[in-house]
This record gives sequence, structure tokens and C-alpha cells, in this order.
Amino acid sequence: MSNQIRRIASLDGLRAIAILLVLVFHASESDGFPHWMALPSPYGGFGVRIFFVISGYLITTLLLREEEKTGTISLKSFYIRRSYRIFPAAYVFILAVALFGHHLARLKDFLVAIFYVQNYSSHAPIFWHLWSLSIEEQFYLIWPLLFLLFPRRRTGILIAGIAISPIFRGLAYVLHYPSMLQWFPSMEDALATGCLLAVLGTRLDPFRKWIDRLIIPIVVLTVVMLALPYPHGFQPLVLFTLLNVGITLSVDHFIRHPYRLLNNPPIEWIGRLSYSLYLWQEPFLFVRSLHGWWTRFPANFAMAFLFACASYYLVEKPVLAFRDRRMKARRLQSASQPGNEQAAEQAYGGKVLEDAAK
Repeated sequence: MSNQIRRIASLDGLRAIAILLVLVFHASESDGFPHWMALPSPYGGFGVRIFFVISGYLITTLLLREEEKTGTISLKSFYIRRSYRIFPAAYVFILAVALFGHHLARLKDFLVAIFYVQNYSSHAPIFWHLWSLSIEEQFYLIWPLLFLLFPRRRTGILIAGIAISPIFRGLAYVLHYPSMLQWFPSMEDALATGCLLAVLGTRLDPFRKWIDRLIIPIVVLTVVMLALPYPHGFQPLVLFTLLNVGITLSVDHFIRHPYRLLNNPPIEWIGRLSYSLYLWQEPFLFVRSLHGWWTRFPANFAMAFLFACASYYLVEKPVLAFRDRRMKARRLQSASQPGNEQAAEQAYGGKVLEDAAK
């Protein structure tokens, strides 16, 4: 099956934009970085929100395709696939820190990183960036289970999730407790908005012609909103929700209209590299206690890309190839047993879209 069928148009390009926003923001205070390239802090978080919306959309699309093909979803298969995708590259990074940068973190910090609860306990700068991956992992645990248990209430669950997050962010603002902004309930609305795009599917068709006509104002407004001044409390209660909607409408448009800029090979390559880039950029771009030629711009960018390439080509791709071989063997074994056609289909899961979720 060709990559054109397996992968969804424009999403790697959108990932590339998201990771470049994060990289530029994290590098903005490094020695030698051009001041004219520096981004205000909201744009780093904006890149993370793009990742969240894309992840919500992809995972839900994968679950819907599996349900359509098999009549149900296999939680076991889902968790196995995501474990192959997420854990190896992340644990190699954590192991590298343990071997070569153990002075940068305590045992507690390593445990927090290993068990993906960084968003609730963030102390060691070398692991600060794992807060967003922790939210993603918590989403992977919660949403497929709700998807399976409440098939007729999915839309309501997602709308409730979108409504709850501003309340938690408002509490963080009122209580002067900024770390609460990284809790799962405070951030899951970006994921839920992406999920809602997939769940609504063709029901959005009557509105899509308006989305297409207004896409330029939507994109411009979404980007500009981050830089505007607001009354106290407006940002956590209203702005982030509007940003999620703007990102989601943009994602929907760019999937249906694959612009060349988002789908040319260099941009797609950066998008495919984005997970490893996100993992490895921290020690070179953002940990202020580290000093050396490798933390100066542009060497820090080069080092981040170098280590990301090593992670992608030596860890991510081989592990995913091993996973795919095992899944194929399992499908063939199930199909060869009489009466196990349904088991074979469930083992297939959402393989067509699994490459898109990489």
C-alpha cells in the first residue's frame, strides 16, 4: 500500500510548522541567536497546541476506521501500537540523560519522566519539555477507553472536555498556581477539539465551503491573537479555546486542500522528524545551566537535528518496522486459523492510518 494512501495530506507539514515554532522559541535566549528571529512565549505553546489538535484528530480517525472495519476496537492492539511508537525513543533519551547528564536530575525526576507524569511534577529543566508528552500519553490511556465504552456519547464527552478546560485554567489564574496550567484537565481541550473534528466527520460538510472561503482570515486571526493585549483572565478562559478552534479549522482545510508548501519533501521530512526533534532539542536549546559551543546558535540547532536524526533512523524507524513485522505475522497467524477472520481484522486495527499517526 502506497504512502500516499497511508499518510494524510499536509499533516507532516503542519507538524513541521509546530516543531519549528517550539525550536525557535526555546532557542530565543541562547547565545548568538538573532533577536529579530525571537518569538514571544505564547508561540511556543501555540506549536504544542498544533501537535495536540493533530494528535486528537489522528487517534480518533484511527479508532473510527478500526471500528468501521471490525465493528469494535481492540484496546490491547491500540496500546501495543502506541507503546512501540512512543516509549522506545523517549526512553532512549531518558537513558542518555541518566548516563551522561545524571547531575541534571534527581531520581524522582527520572521516575516522573519514565511514568509520564511530568505535567504534574516539573523540576529538572532537562525534562521540562516532557510535560506535553505526558499529556499525550494520558490522552492515549483515557480517550480510547471512553470511545469504546460510550459510542453514542462521544460528541457529548468531547464537548464537555472542551468546556471543562477553561474552568481549570481559570482556577489556575485565580489561585495564582501556574503549574496547574499543565495539568491534563487544563490542556485536554486542544486534543478534544481535534477529536471532535474526526467524530463530526461529514456532518461538517455544510460548513466547509465557508471554512474554505474564510481560511486566510482564520489563519491570520489565529496567529495574531497570540500577540494582542487582553483583559485579565481572558487568555485562560477564552483565548485558548478560540486558538484550538482556529487550529482545528485550519487542519481540516489543509487536509482537504494539500498545498504544495506543506507537502514538499523537505518540510514533510521535518514533520516526520518532529517527535525525535522535540525529545532532543531540550539539552541544546533550552537548558540554561548547560554552556558550550553546542548551546550557541546555530550549532545548537545543528546538534538538535543531528541527535534527532540518530533517534529517528536508529530507534524510531527500526522499532516501527519491527512492530509492523510482528503485526503482520499476527494477522497471518490469525487468518490461518478457521473461524478467526474477525480476530484477524482486529489485529489489522487501523494499520492504514498507523503510518499517519507516526
